[in-house]
Amino acid sequence: MRLTVGEITEVLGITNETIRYYVREGLIKPEKNPENNYWEYSSEDVLLISDVLFYRYLGISLNNIKRIVDGMPLSDIGGVIDETEKEVRQKIAGYTTCLENLKKWKSLYEEELDGIGKFKMTYMPASLRIGRELSSEEHIAHYMKDRIQIEKEDWSFVSLSFFLDLNIEPKVVYKYISLNKTAKIFQKNLAHELVEEPSEYCLSTKVHFSDNIQEMISPMLEYAKENGIALSGKIYGRERTNYYVNRERKCLYALYAPVLRE
Repeated sequence: MRLTVGEITEVLGITNETIRYYVREGLIKPEKNPENNYWEYSSEDVLLISDVLFYRYLGISLNNIKRIVDGMPLSDIGGVIDETEKEVRQKIAGYTTCLENLKKWKSLYEEELDGIGKFKMTYMPASLRIGRELSSEEHIAHYMKDRIQIEKEDWSFVSLSFFLDLNIEPKVVYKYISLNKTAKIFQKNLAHELVEEPSEYCLSTKVHFSDNIQEMISPMLEYAKENGIALSGKIYGRERTNYYVNRERKCLYALYAPVLRE
């Protein structure tokens, strides 16, 4: 007696697509009923599917399942168990790191939201910057090429930044890429021409980015004036959490204005 795919799914509690996927991968080989042209499954097929579900539940790769089904000697299955255990441990380590990074981001994110429109005295984090301006006409990939070494896990350290010196006329906004100065990033980029921006004691706030830089910095300048805080005239802006409105990229910026200290 043979059953249709619909009848099998009721027994095993899985979807039609799951079974069809196993058929496409060659794990299961049902027979076609010549009378109605439907694929039909035997009791052996059901037992095979149950074994595949067991293997998948344990995290065994599809490739190793195929090897087992194709006739792997019983004595070799222990090697598959060991291999899978190693892979699972690696995944656990990866997810543990991911969880730690999510917790850090959540903390920074909440701090950023809470800091919008508020002012505090703090140290600007030290960073490394590409020593050339990013022009609006230049593609960012060309700008970064041969000037910085960034791998996929490093992008959380990259910031689209700007610098403005209010003491210089005409006032020009200097845009560039900066990186959090971590030992890992520093070592990767020793051979590149990066300029260090040291930690400075600053008046700081969080703002939504605007192409009108003066609009961004005016509230901070007014706050400093009202509270008798002497600023050096230098303004640093560093990109923080990004968000999108109608697919247009937006972002929060951390503004830092170094304070003149006696």
